[in-house]
Amino acid sequence: MKRKPINFLYLFIALVLCGTAVSCSTQRTAGTAQTTPSTETRAPQISELAGSCNEWTSFYAPFSFRLSKPANFSFSGRATMVYGEAINLSMRILGMEVGVVYIDNDSAIVLDKYHKYYLSLPLSSVTARTSITLSDIQSIMLGQPVYPGKGPLSRIKKPEELFSQSQSGNRLILTPRKSPKGATWYLTLTPGPQLSSITVEPSGLAPFIATFSDIVSSVAGSVASDINVTGSVGKKELDAEIEWNMNRAEWNGPRTIGKPSYKGYKKLDINEMLKALKNK
Repeated sequence: MKRKPINFLYLFIALVLCGTAVSCSTQRTAGTAQTTPSTETRAPQISELAGSCNEWTSFYAPFSFRLSKPANFSFSGRATMVYGEAINLSMRILGMEVGVVYIDNDSAIVLDKYHKYYLSLPLSSVTARTSITLSDIQSIMLGQPVYPGKGPLSRIKKPEELFSQSQSGNRLILTPRKSPKGATWYLTLTPGPQLSSITVEPSGLAPFIATFSDIVSSVAGSVASDINVTGSVGKKELDAEIEWNMNRAEWNGPRTIGKPSYKGYKKLDINEMLKALKNK
């Protein structure tokens, strides 16, 4: 029996959300957001955190992807990113490419190569609520700190001036002083300093939380080998995880990413797919 193309919609939404943290829910999920900031404090940790990351130009690594909710399945794959230009995620089963997710500054495209379906939409349609950029998406996918719309902290002068800071136990909560319209961001740091999570709360919608673990040193500085994203899509809970094989990561090589061809593929309508997703 052939798998339904909706499975690739799950994969597409989860992978894009891992980078954009955009919610499609209309309800706020109690208990999922981080502790509310309370006490203001000065924090040299922000400069230290920014200094723990290095600039990079390209990235390649094998990865595994697991979706626990709203469906349960997994893929392995290979990722290629050129900083500020494009992301290409190749999904494989038994070594054969069965799907591709491609994101650049203009569009996000998913190909179901098994059934010859494709979905294409403007990147702005999945980032409008958060003012996030492609470079922000790339940094978040590596577990590196960003300021929404400005890119990684390592590329920003005086990043410590951009955040309101508060303490919650041994955690430092950083909130952008100028949050994107219609969304609240905050970064949670644990001692080190180390980025523990990024939370995005679109106004009136459920929060998305990206949690970073298994931090390792790399050419790009500190990166997360494991990224878990929780939130909701419609009335469905989302729980997705990307695990990078950083031992096989390749940095700053002469890589280029071309937009995939979907000639001969059938275009799927996003509204019909989202309706199917909500009813699944």
